[in-house]
Amino acid sequence: MPSSAPSRQQPAEVFFAGADAALARQLQRRAKAGELLRIAPGVYTLAGTDEEVRSRVRRHWQLLAGHLVPRAVVSHISALTRGLTEGGYVTLSHPTRFNRTIKLPGVDLVLLKGAPPQPGDLPLGTTGLYWASRHRALRENLGRVTAQRPTRAGRQAVEERLVSILNASGEDTLNQVRDAARALAPAMAMDKAFDELNRTVGLLLKTR
Repeated sequence: MPSSAPSRQQPAEVFFAGADAALARQLQRRAKAGELLRIAPGVYTLAGTDEEVRSRVRRHWQLLAGHLVPRAVVSHISALTRGLTEGGYVTLSHPTRFNRTIKLPGVDLVLLKGAPPQPGDLPLGTTGLYWASRHRALRENLGRVTAQRPTRAGRQAVEERLVSILNASGEDTLNQVRDAARALAPAMAMDKAFDELNRTVGLLLKTR
């Protein structure tokens, strides 16, 4: 599940210049004085030790990702965890910005090609970021799993999640999840993934 979204006000630990030229100059002066550290174009955090900076970035990764990749969707393996993986990266889907990694202190934003926000995807407050719906995340996590820095959780993890849904909420809810995943087909263009999800749900219901 996604953690709580930051408030409307910028936190006192990260700062964005945006299109405000005066603010940009002010932040640049503070960085030159050693008070701030520039971590991306127009993006700053309070200066400190390496670990202090990494901790601040990890605390505010949603706000930072939403600023750097507006309307990206926390997807794939990150959508089945708490976003930030144990490996220190977050997987984000975007229709035009993909096949690249934005490296920040303590957090890497791994950009994958994917559909823009779909019905059921959850907006994360005013960050500009979305969290993939349950049915979208289940589809996206099926497919080839790489050994290093995996972007998908894989079939076993998806099956375990489906079993959990079945045990907790019953057959009707599991069927609803499958129907919602089917409705995403035109936007997602992941027919093989849905076919695998459909087969898995069918086997679970038959076993039940």
